[in-house]
Amino acid sequence: MKARTITKLFRSLDSVSEALKCGFQVLDTRTLEPITDADLEQLSTSDLDHLEMRIG
Repeated sequence: MKARTITKLFRSLDSVSEALKCGFQVLDTRTLEPITDADLEQLSTSDLDHLEMRIG
């Protein structure tokens, strides 16, 4: 099955944290790098528009 990208899913940093805890991959579309738990401390709410979650 091909991975699907869901965009603009996140409305808070807590939802990003929950997605990571559930095992989903979250990417920063500006750098195409995956977001990790350690990155959460450096993110702000203005970064939420640049995050994508991969499912599949």
